[in-house]
Amino acid sequence: MLKERMQLLEKLLFFSEFIALIAGLTSWKTISDKKVKAFVLYIAVIVISEQIGYYLGRSNYRYVNMMFMNYLVIPLEFIFLYVFFYMHLQGRMAKNICLFFSVTSILVSILEFTLLKGSKYIFSSLSYVVSDFFLLIILMIFLWQFINSDKLLNYHRHFVFWVSIALLVFYLGTFPLYTFYNFLYKEHEVSFNLYWQIMMCLNIFMYLSFAAGLIWTNRRKYQSLSL
Repeated sequence: MLKERMQLLEKLLFFSEFIALIAGLTSWKTISDKKVKAFVLYIAVIVISEQIGYYLGRSNYRYVNMMFMNYLVIPLEFIFLYVFFYMHLQGRMAKNICLFFSVTSILVSILEFTLLKGSKYIFSSLSYVVSDFFLLIILMIFLWQFINSDKLLNYHRHFVFWVSIALLVFYLGTFPLYTFYNFLYKEHEVSFNLYWQIMMCLNIFMYLSFAAGLIWTNRRKYQSLSL
């Protein structure tokens, strides 16, 4: 029963990712903001990466899949999101904080990969948790600026608002799992499986929110958010 449920969640996640990608591609001609187009390309990269990881993980290349996700895909995800919100933040101080977090995140990742090179850990929790924490701060700074701007009245017309809420829910909700990922995976299978299912549901919610945001904001003739 558990295996079937987990497989179903994986299929639903892939479906939600494809829905987000299709929403972006079908809206491509009506998107005037280059940052939003870049986000659509980001979704496309994630979809391709997830498919590669899926097939590697279910073959005899599981270690290659771990390296692929930990060393390439996840760091690139955070780097893109840092840059994306850097372009939307207002004020030099906020941008400098974002830039500092970006550089620190990269350094922590390099440090972890160097120190744990050859280790049999499943997931790079340290670099992920640090990057996650930094991103949550950036998201809260952005939302604070957004709430205190005149854009709040038409919040539903701004794709970046949909993105920020979806990311906040996902990364805040999955923070406990990724913090203790390796420990739970090895020592507490029941707790790990429960958290994993919650993580998948939040992931599905995130990509469906991206899709809804792309459809809604372009239907309303998306207005560029420049705080």
